[in-house]
Amino acid sequence: MEKFVFVHGSWLGAWCWDKVSGILHEKGFQTLAIDLPGHGNSTEPIEGQDIHTYAAAIVKILEAQEEPVILVGHSMGGMSISEAAAMVPEKVKKLVYVAAFLPKDGEANNYYGDIKGIQPMDWISMGHANIGVVLNEDETVMTLTPDFAVPALYNDIPEEIGRALCNLHGPDTIASPYTAVHLNEEFDKIPKYYVKCSQDGILTVDIQEKMLAATPVKKLYVLDAGHCPYISRAGELADVLEEVQKD
Repeated sequence: MEKFVFVHGSWLGAWCWDKVSGILHEKGFQTLAIDLPGHGNSTEPIEGQDIHTYAAAIVKILEAQEEPVILVGHSMGGMSISEAAAMVPEKVKKLVYVAAFLPKDGEANNYYGDIKGIQPMDWISMGHANIGVVLNEDETVMTLTPDFAVPALYNDIPEEIGRALCNLHGPDTIASPYTAVHLNEEFDKIPKYYVKCSQDGILTVDIQEKMLAATPVKKLYVLDAGHCPYISRAGELADVLEEVQKD
């Protein structure tokens, strides 16, 4: 039985997978949720991180596993797991994208100007305009304000719970969403599964459908959930992952 390795998205940490991991543990599955460098309980600084450093950290985890795993990514984590899988495809049995970016080679999360990406987003301009983003002094690191994060990430749970979750958020680098991934033919061969969230307030349905049209997956699951179904639909998401494991 393959182990599930969970990778979080921007501003988050391994903690976001706690509910799903707990349910899967009760079903007898092995799970491992990791903190990317500069996130959660990581002791590394957030400064200087990007998709490449995140992917390298995931590769170290994968190389320590005895058997190939089911690698699961949320949001920006879809970029990180993709590049990591391309680097050590022999360590990845299946890839699962949960409301996650599903890239082609050379794409970044976001784009503006000449940057090739999936979703238009100019985080620095948002920071300048005080639209949900707070920048550090040299504009290399950003944090989200609760007023932006709650409707974007937690629109399908009570507002007070969403605001409490915002207290667990940390910073992320401006570089991360604009880092193009390096993929290859070995990555293309790994079976891919996608969990589309119909109420997603940040990676909207049209963007999810655009990615799925560009990169067909083995199976598509749809949850009536916002961007973070591991919080609002943990049981349903765990059921989906159990199906993926058995497929």
